[in-house]
Amino acid sequence: MGGGEAHLKGFSPEKMAPICGIEPDVIRAVARDFATAQAGMIFWGMGISQHVHGTDNSRCLISLALMCGHVGRPGAGCIRCAGRTTCKAPPMRG
Repeated sequence: MGGGEAHLKGFSPEKMAPICGIEPDVIRAVARDFATAQAGMIFWGMGISQHVHGTDNSRCLISLALMCGHVGRPGAGCIRCAGRTTCKAPPMRG
């Protein structure tokens, strides 16, 4: 992962559970399901993109898909969902 593993060790499920309000075992199960899926897709709404940290939010979701190999394959990718036709096409999809 090019040094990313060391950085990610600071974000254990136990450490993130109180922040997210989700039990560590649930975080682990969902992470394993996504990481080991044949193809995984991440959809997000405009609230993620238009938040004050929207660029970082989007980058994190895209990075997650890349780390798990869920970009550039059929049924995999990242899709920004918008409710209006004035928004551009999704940034990445398989």
